[in-house]
This record gives sequence, structure tokens and C-alpha cells, in this order.
Amino acid sequence: MSGLRFRSDRGLSIIEVLITLVILAMVLVPIIQVFTSSHRIGFSAKRMVDVVVHVQSLVEAVAELDPVDFPPLTVNQESVLMDDDGRPCAGTTPNYQQVCDFFGRPKPIKDMKRSISAKRLQTGEVEVVIEVTWFAIEGEQRTEQKIVLPMLATPRTWQ
Repeated sequence: MSGLRFRSDRGLSIIEVLITLVILAMVLVPIIQVFTSSHRIGFSAKRMVDVVVHVQSLVEAVAELDPVDFPPLTVNQESVLMDDDGRPCAGTTPNYQQVCDFFGRPKPIKDMKRSISAKRLQTGEVEVVIEVTWFAIEGEQRTEQKIVLPMLATPRTWQ
């Protein structure tokens, strides 16, 4: 009886090991895809939050401006006041200078582009447009995202 060998004494054959590895790979690949997809979505969502918080701060700063705070503007002619292409921003009043200083701070996202344009209306109000563009990552591609916010600056005496 000592010459008899039982199957449990042998170990695993190479075929059994390969089949186990194939089954394991078939299970792990979808799990890894879920993790990478959720990481991409989380990264894109974080970028969106960073942009929205920055834009909200910019809107709040511009909302504090009175029409007299803006540099001289031609009636009904839109002028770019600030952008990320190196346009100099010189404040005419302390409030406007604060907006310039905020605009000069580092952007939360490297490839984000911002611009603030304005035009004076016949009524004395100033129509301001804040435009922010950035790239979100969706799937395997970069998708351009854009926020355009029109605002109206009215004289404080109107309130």
C-alpha cells in the first residue's frame, strides 16, 4: 500500500494553474476598469468644483463694483477688461484694483482661460460678461467646458 499515491499528494498541474489565472483575470479586469473610471470621474469633478469656486469668487468681486469703478468704457461697445493673455490690469479705484489683484492670482487649473469684458449702457449701467473655459476629462478624451456669466453693474444710488 505504500506505493499508492492519492490525487491530493500531487499538487496542481500547469493547466489548472492557467485556468485559474484566466478566471482571475476575467474577474479583475472589470474591477480595475471601474476603479480607473471612478478615478477619472472624481478628478473631473474636482476640477469642476475648483473652477466653480474660483468663478464664484470672481463674480462676487465684480458684483461689488459700481459703474464708476470701471475704467472708461465706450457706450454700447464691448471691451475686454481682463484676460489670461497678459492684458495689463490697472485699477482706477481701490475696488477695481481688488478685482485686478484677484485676477492676477494663480489659477486653480493650469489650462483654464478667463476673461472679463464690459460695455457701458445708455442708462449708465455697465454690462459685464465673465467667461471661463477649461478642459474636463471624460472617458479617454478632454472635453472643453465653458461658463459664461452676464452681470449688470448698477449705480449704488439706484438702490
